[in-house]
Amino acid sequence: MNTYSVTINLSVNNERELYQAAFARALDQSNTEDSARELLTYEDGSPNASNCLLMLLDPGQLDGCEILG
Repeated sequence: MNTYSVTINLSVNNERELYQAAFARALDQSNTEDSARELLTYEDGSPNASNCLLMLLDPGQLDGCEILG
């Protein structure tokens, strides 16, 4: 078994736009609006950029692979 590391460096220029894209993806994945909002925002309602990026960039299951971290 071979192990590979993939790193992505990016800057967020518009948190609201990032949030809207992540919210739409969350709804596509059968989340309710309330659960998507809870997952993707802080308690004060501002976007949680880390969770939004995870929603958009996490590939889920990759056939033949195990995601280690």
